[in-house]
Amino acid sequence: MILSFVFLSLSNFNIWETHLLLYRDLPLVIFLIFLIEVIDNKNFSNFFAFVLGSMSVLSVLWGLDRGAYLNLNLFLLFLLFIFRGEIKKNIFLVTGFFLGWIIFFSINSQNEAKFFIDNSFSILLNHGFIDGIIHPVPFSDEPNSWRATKTIISILICGLILVYLFVFNDKKFSNQTKILLSFVFIISVVSYSQALSRSDGPHMRESFGFPLIFLSIFFINKILQIKKNFFNQFNKKFNKSIFITIMIAQIFFLFLVSKYSIGYSPKAYFPTRPIINIENIKTFYSRYNRFINTPNDYYLDDKLLNVVNYYKFITKDDKCVQIFNYDAAIPYLVEKPTCTKYFFIWGLGSKTNQKKFINELNISKPNYILLHGPQDFSGGINASERLPYAYQYILDNYSRHKEIHEWVFYKRNKI
Repeated sequence: MILSFVFLSLSNFNIWETHLLLYRDLPLVIFLIFLIEVIDNKNFSNFFAFVLGSMSVLSVLWGLDRGAYLNLNLFLLFLLFIFRGEIKKNIFLVTGFFLGWIIFFSINSQNEAKFFIDNSFSILLNHGFIDGIIHPVPFSDEPNSWRATKTIISILICGLILVYLFVFNDKKFSNQTKILLSFVFIISVVSYSQALSRSDGPHMRESFGFPLIFLSIFFINKILQIKKNFFNQFNKKFNKSIFITIMIAQIFFLFLVSKYSIGYSPKAYFPTRPIINIENIKTFYSRYNRFINTPNDYYLDDKLLNVVNYYKFITKDDKCVQIFNYDAAIPYLVEKPTCTKYFFIWGLGSKTNQKKFINELNISKPNYILLHGPQDFSGGINASERLPYAYQYILDNYSRHKEIHEWVFYKRNKI
């Protein structure tokens, strides 16, 4: 229960805000909660081991990076069961793992599942190239240096505490608690990889959540031990009302530290808070129908509408369209499929992927390619700089055709 309060005090599930725990961290939080049930050897520990195994595919579908972290922890848990001789739990864990992936492949076409796996590995291997920002030097005056320093020191402290608990065999902490802390520490370390590749303030802030969870679990255990020794020393019965009062005060203090001292402020994101309107629930069906039946043009500004209409006109005899910018919705608005599988070129990244993109362009030979636009510098660098090999291919094989506002159409050269 105490750990649940810690999770809740650090959490924020508004997808537009940055906090210590996000909606994307939900699989990792569930993993830690179920891990407690598995290592406690209770009646349903085998069932929870099966559930943890089935979370392998679900976590990847929920979020690729968190899915990778969770699958690493599942592999380490598998090794732990082997080391402890808990074969039955391992059987349930592996069964859940394979059953989840078998269901995934059975409900998806073979090509679609293969593309998903290939693209997932590509993103994981190239995410530093795709959206990387250089990590600030700790203890320097560079932007976000303090956040980096704070998180790195916290992870090091967690590691030293873990070494102390295992090397000096602190018996005040149960083996189950030590195992739980070990997995929290592993998640803390691997989660910081997102701050190493995308070293901006929000990503560094997100990576501080699990080290704080580790320290919370450790110090809550220490406080409980002190309380227990205090009551035992004076030979008194454990006064539940006093204990509950003290625990509520501690949780409230932790909440204040999380919400204010660490720097979270809702006003930094939205001037007003969302309000729940019961009337919207009653009218959901009619509003939903109105939303999906409203023409696309209604949601477009005049500039984008001009681009879409012109693209429709010049490609009326073409089977597909291709963009080389970050306006991934344009092919949908033009109502044609993309000429390559790379409908969102942000994920191209590596030289290898750019060559694959070029090969598909050679096969499909789109007559027009749309470049630039107001979103060209999304993430700090435009597509032509981020993807130089693909951009050079376009310059060699296409010529500037027409510019509409910030967008530029390129037409394939005649051979």
